[in-house]
Amino acid sequence: MFAADKTVHIHASQLCNFRCLHCYSLSGPGKHAHIPADALLGATRQLFGHGYRRAALSGGEPTLHPEFARLCRGLKAQGFEVSVISNGWQGRDLGALVREGSIDVVGLSFDGPEPLHDRIRVKPGAFARVTETLQALRGRAGAVVSVTQGSLPSLPELVGHLAGAGASWVQFHPISEVGRARENAGMTELPEEALMRLILITNLMRSLYPGVRFHCDAVPGAALNRVEAEAGLVSPLVIDSDGTLLPYVHGMPGWTRLGTIRQPIPRPSVPSQLQALVNDCLTRCRAKAATSFFQDLHDMAMERGDRPALAG
Repeated sequence: MFAADKTVHIHASQLCNFRCLHCYSLSGPGKHAHIPADALLGATRQLFGHGYRRAALSGGEPTLHPEFARLCRGLKAQGFEVSVISNGWQGRDLGALVREGSIDVVGLSFDGPEPLHDRIRVKPGAFARVTETLQALRGRAGAVVSVTQGSLPSLPELVGHLAGAGASWVQFHPISEVGRARENAGMTELPEEALMRLILITNLMRSLYPGVRFHCDAVPGAALNRVEAEAGLVSPLVIDSDGTLLPYVHGMPGWTRLGTIRQPIPRPSVPSQLQALVNDCLTRCRAKAATSFFQDLHDMAMERGDRPALAG
């Protein structure tokens, strides 16, 4: 659940060539503001010194960042394992950086079979294009599948397509009812019963496709273990598109902020208020049949309203 390899998730901009119905960050074509590579690499250099070893670029669409290649190369030179989550439209750019060794892991976004994917992406041809990119990166890329109630019955069909196109891994990610998902019917969070179905589907897919690694962000509530209050690093750590440092998941409220990349970054250890929130969420989630834990953590943090910032 919590990243064993200390991970920083980088949202370098909200620029995207799509305007997806479920977009958690409200990204889109008109949002050109971005964090310059120098500022990001200055921050990640500090975070590497604090013990972070994995850097995951998402967005917005990370390949549209004006310094995308420089950012990937800079992270790799600092010693990070570099991963990119992309809609796959810029397949040539991804492929070139993978071949030169500047990107280690590519996750391509899928929402369901072709008609559903293109409807959610509001982009005819999106499914065909991302499939082409997956095929071009055969064996060197995986799929991040955003799961809605509408896509749940078609997941076996989609997995068959992904396996045939060369996906080496598949991650099922239940959508969060934040950002643009709040505005669109059919983009609501999965209830417990649907999360349990997703867990069962994941286990079935593992047996049907032993050559593909599967991960499900939903887990049975009883499987959660309490996390002790240790002076460990927050992981994943999120760099938001405005440079704010947030714990665990994009969109956490201001009272949980851990600082900003515009100031020297102290070791991002887990503060007592944040640890209390995590443990309270674990208690709540263990009583559920199934949970998507970080989604529940975000929701609980939002329920608590305004609190003093955890860091300056």
